[in-house]
Order: sequence, then structure tokens, then C-alpha cells
Amino acid sequence: MQKQLTAIESTIDGIAIVQDEKYLYLNKAHTEMFGYDTATELIGKPWQEIYTPEEIARFESEVFPILSQAGYWQGEATAKRRDGSLFSEEVSLTLTKDGELICVCRDITKNKQAENNSKNYFWNCQTSNML
Repeated sequence: MQKQLTAIESTIDGIAIVQDEKYLYLNKAHTEMFGYDTATELIGKPWQEIYTPEEIARFESEVFPILSQAGYWQGEATAKRRDGSLFSEEVSLTLTKDGELICVCRDITKNKQAENNSKNYFWNCQTSNML
């Protein structure tokens, strides 16, 4: 058990466990990704704390129906740091038999920026060739 906990704490992915819509556990990467100093600042608080009202509504209308039926969902979301700044994240959600929600997330802001820069470069090259 200690080896698993060490692995979870040392990963670069954020890992959290939610039950009854409240955080039970957050690893160091998850805590820091969202701009908090310690996990205790989020333990016992609702998961909605780190999302905008629009993203919460999307989770409730689109993601949770899939999650409750399939037991698993993977996709992208826009999350909110403690200071209010937004970032893009890749999220995997797994529902356990005990009703806990396992969340694994990764900040993909830099990847999205690079992707947008590539698209803009391609678009600019295409446009300049048309002139």
C-alpha cells in the first residue's frame, strides 16, 4: 500500500478522490495545479470550487450522464485556479463501485497554445500563398 501511495504522490498528474461531491483526497500535483499550498485547503470542499459555472453546467448535462452509464469519461475541460485564472486540462473520471469518483487530470495549456500557434502559422502560410 505504501508503494502505491508513493507512486500517486510522485506523479506529475493531478489525482483526486471525490465522494458526495466533496474532495476526500488530492495528491500534491493536483493541489499545486490548482494553485493551492496544501491538500487540506480543498479537502471537504465541493469539486465545483475549481470550475466556472459554465463548466459545472457542462459537466452536469454532458459528462455525468456518460459517467453514470459507462463508469468512465475522458475529455478536456476548462478549470479554475485559486487566483481565478483559467487553464485547459485533460481529465479522466472513473466511478468506483463505492460511489467514489477518481479524477486524474493534467494541465494541457501549453499544448493547446502550441496547437493554436501551429494552426495560425499554417493559416498564415496558406493565406500568404493565395495573395
